[in-house]
Amino acid sequence: MEQIAIVIGLVVVVVVLFVVAFFAAVSRFYVKSPADRAYVKTGGNKPKVVVNGGDWVIPAFHEVTWVDLRTMDIDIERTEASALLTVDPQYADIRAIFYIKVNPVAEMIERAARTIGGGEVNTGSVHRLVESKLEGALRDVAATFTLMSLHQEREKFVERVQELVRQDLNENGLVLESVSITTLKSARQGSFGIDDVFGAQVARANAEVIQNALRQRNEIDQGTQTEISRRNAVAEQERNDIAQTNQTDIARRNATAQQEQNTITRNAELEITRRNAEVEQERLTLERSLAQARATQPALR
Repeated sequence: MEQIAIVIGLVVVVVVLFVVAFFAAVSRFYVKSPADRAYVKTGGNKPKVVVNGGDWVIPAFHEVTWVDLRTMDIDIERTEASALLTVDPQYADIRAIFYIKVNPVAEMIERAARTIGGGEVNTGSVHRLVESKLEGALRDVAATFTLMSLHQEREKFVERVQELVRQDLNENGLVLESVSITTLKSARQGSFGIDDVFGAQVARANAEVIQNALRQRNEIDQGTQTEISRRNAVAEQERNDIAQTNQTDIARRNATAQQEQNTITRNAELEITRRNAEVEQERLTLERSLAQARATQPALR
């Protein structure tokens, strides 16, 4: 009985040790990937991509490269001394944010881990790899636009940049989601050198633009003064015409009123003369009648 108890005890100890060793091995050598990260395990026959799962990783035999699956924002700013040259030629200050992520397909995740490297694929390692590509695309496309067309056709500029970098990024397992232009303006005069051909051409073009602007402004000012003088002369002439018209109208009205008054006076005088003549005629008729009456009375007696 004692021997059986000893055997059972040994079996229990072995089982407990096995379970402890198993969980210790799992906690140490079984690596799980979170939802926003994947990893590529190398050291076997071929690389193995682990996404939303886990696998055994033994440091002595395997190597792990973590790959960030989240969208990464790569900020490219080229201003002042590093401003982009347009076809004008002009220098343009541009700041663009490229939103890039690793294509969440096993083949592309493995490609990103292999071509980007650095032990981990994250924003820093991706930025170091693609910065020169993105800057080159911005410079190449900006060189086909004028400074004004960059402002007026910003969407077209972004589309051209996306088309240019999409294939390059795909070679590294990356996908370009979008590009946001946050700064786009003319470079400040004096922020770039003029001791090279491009700088000298830009300085000359700027000088011509300034001179043309000053000349146009002077022409506008002179034209404005001329127009003001012309309008003032027209207004003065209109005032004189109105005053003359008013005076003519007043004189005409006065003449009409005087004529009407003369007509009324003449008609009144004619009416008085007519009535006086009628009265005189009636008086003469009455006197004649009285004379005849007197002449008739003696004969009757």
